[in-house]
Amino acid sequence: TRDVAKATEGLKIYNNTINKMSSVGITSSKGIINAQYYDNLIYDCNINIRIHAFNHHDDLGRKVYIFRNRLWNPPKLGTHIFVWGTEGTPPTTFPVYYIYHNSFSGGHSFLGIKQAVKSSGGLTKTYIMNNIISTYRRYYSTDFKIFGLFDYNWIGGAYPDKFPLAPYENNIMANKYFWNPEKLPNFDSYEGNNKNALKSGLDLSQPFTYKKTSFSQLPGMSKGYFFGTGPSIGAVQF
Repeated sequence: TRDVAKATEGLKIYNNTINKMSSVGITSSKGIINAQYYDNLIYDCNINIRIHAFNHHDDLGRKVYIFRNRLWNPPKLGTHIFVWGTEGTPPTTFPVYYIYHNSFSGGHSFLGIKQAVKSSGGLTKTYIMNNIISTYRRYYSTDFKIFGLFDYNWIGGAYPDKFPLAPYENNIMANKYFWNPEKLPNFDSYEGNNKNALKSGLDLSQPFTYKKTSFSQLPGMSKGYFFGTGPSIGAVQF
């Protein structure tokens, strides 16, 4: 999705298999409003998802929902999501990103964030929840305060990053991978002792309040999308 002078409303990218791109599988930039990227299999693209021009002053009110995608990169190579920006001052309107119920496996890191983005206000309207994050380096930075929400995720891998979890205490931390990172996994199943991802997610099928912030029902999360006391974390309801 390219930079545009006028807003693009309601873009949907779904049910695609995208692989072996030299740099980027899917991207989004300024002017994308109420877009949905979902049910895609994206792998071996170095940067599987690129968020472009994050802190641009003429963003036009970007809002993007990224959900139920399955993503993989070769072991210790590539970043699943990379957030790019160049300006050093806060944007007029912060982009809104909801990243939920995705499964990230393999690669070097889950998330890379350009320093210019961090220094110009961070990702204060980016909400990351109910994802399986199983990568070599579990997170590119240790400053969780730059997010609007980073909770109810299964976070595991090999690199011993230290995680200052407060104020997000509902993440499941593991010193192991969820799937074998050496190969494209079968995302429809969980391996070994990873049953703690079952019924551990936040119910996104109805309005909810998280730490005094109110959220509406999120796209793709219709009532009954899970059984039991809570949804499974990740792209698939096990």
